[in-house]
Amino acid sequence: MPVSSLRSVVILAGVAAVVGFSPPLFAQPAEQKADQQKAGETKKTESARQADAIAEAARTEMDEAVEFGLASPFPAPERATDYVYA
Repeated sequence: MPVSSLRSVVILAGVAAVVGFSPPLFAQPAEQKADQQKAGETKKTESARQADAIAEAARTEMDEAVEFGLASPFPAPERATDYVYA
């Protein structure tokens, strides 16, 4: 895969994360939180707090990775085959 195509895939994955696409694993705590608020429940279990913290950490890490990728310059064309052994 050319370097530019690989960068496009990484950018698209990052954009999906930025615009709110998230796998069900990370979407579940937010949905649970909304359900709890609708039901008037304010008490959360420790495991739900941990799940929310993990999801937030993953989102933050992804946002930082996207910012880094978008700020990075394209590699020189002659470097496209560096470290390609197949």
